[in-house]
Amino acid sequence: MKPEYGDAVKIHTDEQTYEGILMPRPEIFEKDHTIIKLDNGYNIGIDNNKIRKIDVVRKYQPKKEEKIKLHYKKGLPTVSILSFGGTISSRVDYKTGGVYADYTAEDFVEMLPELKNAANLKAEKVMGIMSEDMSPQEWSLMAKHIAKELNDNEVNGVVVTQGTDTLHFSTAAMSFFLRNLNKPVIFTAALL
Repeated sequence: MKPEYGDAVKIHTDEQTYEGILMPRPEIFEKDHTIIKLDNGYNIGIDNNKIRKIDVVRKYQPKKEEKIKLHYKKGLPTVSILSFGGTISSRVDYKTGGVYADYTAEDFVEMLPELKNAANLKAEKVMGIMSEDMSPQEWSLMAKHIAKELNDNEVNGVVVTQGTDTLHFSTAAMSFFLRNLNKPVIFTAALL
């Protein structure tokens, strides 16, 4: 069976056997290396001249994902989580080796289930872009979505997740856009 990008493989050399996910070779790497992502998350390059054999352990299969349903609990405040993309909402695409902004707010709740006991959560993925691609047009859209949630009588506050690179621009813009609304808005990103 011929290995393809995304497959789990074992690469045998004279010195060692490596196991990981076969990744595409970035253009900046030399053509004579095979790249795999190890279980610890690091990528390594193995000189093709040293490879004796590559075994396919498991063919690539896209994950089937079931979204959780958020339930209302009486007596808890309601917080709206708005996801705008960035590293905090990124997943690795094992076919290309790149990342793309795709986590939804429900995914954050699934990663931190204790959040369900702190507040009733509303969740919305507004956009899925990397923060360096944000512009005044996206900040205007961001302000509209946040204001809509803050004007909802059921919502006590908003948590915004977005990329780190332009977080300071987003928070500055929102301080002007949302200055007349008196509920908390918390911004968070992956690399704070």
